[in-house]
Amino acid sequence: MGSVAEANGPPGEGVGDGAAFACLAPVLRGSPQLTFRIETTFGGETTTLRLIGRIESEYLDELQGQVRRHRPRLVLDLDEVR
Repeated sequence: MGSVAEANGPPGEGVGDGAAFACLAPVLRGSPQLTFRIETTFGGETTTLRLIGRIESEYLDELQGQVRRHRPRLVLDLDEVR
């Protein structure tokens, strides 16, 4: 199983403001490889969760928690999900 990294910032209006949740998978050599990341951005009354990488069952609890936390005005950006 990989490690989890979370970085929080104050809510703002622009892209990249907010929190990020990242899951890193260990590799044999070099740096760990990013497997899944959730970036949160706030814009007015809407929150966008940008999902990046590969969603695996072990990350579903975190994703469900994020969805519950930011309802009812939530947008899921799935462009970078593999």
